[in-house]
Amino acid sequence: MGSARVSPDGVLSLRGLKPLARAEFKWALNHHGEGPTEGARWPISVVQRLVTECQRQQVGSLADLDLSRAPQHPRTIARTMLGHLRVVYFSRQDTKEAGYIETDHYGVRMKGHSSNFDISQVSQRWLRDLLWDYLDLRLTTDPPRGKGVFTRPGAAVSN
Repeated sequence: MGSARVSPDGVLSLRGLKPLARAEFKWALNHHGEGPTEGARWPISVVQRLVTECQRQQVGSLADLDLSRAPQHPRTIARTMLGHLRVVYFSRQDTKEAGYIETDHYGVRMKGHSSNFDISQVSQRWLRDLLWDYLDLRLTTDPPRGKGVFTRPGAAVSN
């Protein structure tokens, strides 16, 4: 396995990761680099520490990583990466079942907010499903320009 270290030229080494974990790292790093990251920078040395932790725990996927055993900063990056991977691993229908809507599924991102909007606080399942269906339709046919549709009561109907 060997210990992974950042090369002198600043290149991240994913060598030694299992194929799925390697692909997840590549996808999450690319997604993080292209998206609105709200100023979050990931030092390559910390990402390499996360790679090393994945190797140490011999994980097949980032989802298998025991975050409680990972150092603080790599753990924070791992949580963010798992958030980025949510759009890959959960379909629109999966999000409906889980009680949230993922705007990245629609190619919509609102400034100052993550792409995940939790609607699980709507306790009646039929009403939550109705709200999800409305938001799904809105995101598909007339994407909102701001997050008010998701954050202000009554905005979903009046916008």
